[in-house]
Amino acid sequence: MEGEFFDMLPVLRMAAFGMLFETAMGVQIDEAEVERRGLLRVTDELAASVIGRVINIFHWPDFVFNLTKKGQRFYNNVEYIRSYNEQIVKKRKAEYKIGLEDGNKRKSFLDILLRMHLEDGTLTEDQVRDEVATVFIGGFDTTATAASYTLYLLGHYPEIQAKVHQELDEVFGDDWDRPVTLEDMKNLKYLECVIKESMRLYPPVPVVARNIDEDMKVGEYTIPRGTVAFAVIFALHRHPRVYENPNDFIPERFLEKKERHPYAYVPFSGGSRNCIGQRFAQIEDKIMLAQILRRFKVESKVPIEELQLQIEIVLRPVEGIELKLTKRERSA
Repeated sequence: MEGEFFDMLPVLRMAAFGMLFETAMGVQIDEAEVERRGLLRVTDELAASVIGRVINIFHWPDFVFNLTKKGQRFYNNVEYIRSYNEQIVKKRKAEYKIGLEDGNKRKSFLDILLRMHLEDGTLTEDQVRDEVATVFIGGFDTTATAASYTLYLLGHYPEIQAKVHQELDEVFGDDWDRPVTLEDMKNLKYLECVIKESMRLYPPVPVVARNIDEDMKVGEYTIPRGTVAFAVIFALHRHPRVYENPNDFIPERFLEKKERHPYAYVPFSGGSRNCIGQRFAQIEDKIMLAQILRRFKVESKVPIEELQLQIEIVLRPVEGIELKLTKRERSA
């Protein structure tokens, strides 16, 4: 694929999916296994079902939705994911009980949950399965999408990409192969600003919903209790009252110590119901980008003004993210 334009998003989705499986469940899974089991297809169908139900008010009542073919397909997919996760949980639980865990291996998220279930009793087995399912469904697509938009923007701004390469060279030198450490990530400050600015312009989750528990006054309007309100993060992040030159890609705005409203930048939502996996997503995103950009230069095909987007649970490009990767030359 090097030297030719190709859709980067499927590659990043598979990479993020593999990273999630290993860190969250302690399971290594390859592309063939993912394809054979249709895991990405099922998660895509689940996301499409949720959005389809949201925009069709006739499907809001459970008793109606459950009778439709789409409803039956949705619950079949939910059961498939639940069954697959249950197999992993049961296998790992059996290993945990007889002490087969590798003491030298880092504990996965599932290992921690099982300890809380088996040793502390603070979680039931159903709760363990539910937590694993939450991470499984929501833990990879947003990260892959965010990384693809970052690469897309860098492909249109070579001067910013050059600054990222300079920082990566200062941290890694010519060693393109060693793993990225937590200490490395602390030193990748400009890359972090680039990622933040990318998620400002293209938030992976562009809209979030909240149930209004009591009447709420917003300016001259009253939102009555029981309303489902939608916060459009995509619009908020591009509001001229919040950001100067809001449609421009300016990573330096996150280097500045500028006071902003705490909810002016919410790529992971905000408040008590913000994204529980945001720290993991930030680390995963930074690692993937560091691994790619210390090896390659990136060029984008579709002009920014022509990039078509569609709002689902995740902000998706209609026709993918076409990029060209060119291997960088090592310094002498």
